[in-house]
Amino acid sequence: MPSLSRWSSERIRSCTSSPRRSAAMHFKRHSRRDSSIPVVSMSDIAFLLIIFFLLTSTFMKDRGLQVLPEAQSSEPLPAVQINVSVTKDQQVFVDNAEVALDDLQDMLTQKLAKTSVKEVTIRGDKELPYGVAVRIIDIINQAGGNIGIATQ
Repeated sequence: MPSLSRWSSERIRSCTSSPRRSAAMHFKRHSRRDSSIPVVSMSDIAFLLIIFFLLTSTFMKDRGLQVLPEAQSSEPLPAVQINVSVTKDQQVFVDNAEVALDDLQDMLTQKLAKTSVKEVTIRGDKELPYGVAVRIIDIINQAGGNIGIATQ
């Protein structure tokens, strides 16, 4: 009598030996897809995104209330510039004091000697003749002032 292991192997061979049965018993094995998520590449992408946003973002400064200290002075500051006003009647005023056109250069020379800023602003009437305006500009240049013309 044949041994049990021999009998089972013969039986298996006999079942699969016919061509009809071998085709019916042959199943295709489908390989299972790997369903894991690649964590290493995702972490690389996450770090690259973090670096990108850090480099392209702008940092906002605190938008708190700006409370500036108030300056207190016991004496008023002197005027920085000298104002020369001329009316259409050719009346000349230096800092609201009327001056004759012939005395303008002497007065400007004295005032400019007292201050370190040499700014002289001309405020002329729109109907003032150009010849008078040019004469006043020449007087200011001779006195050593820097000319500024006020406009509306």
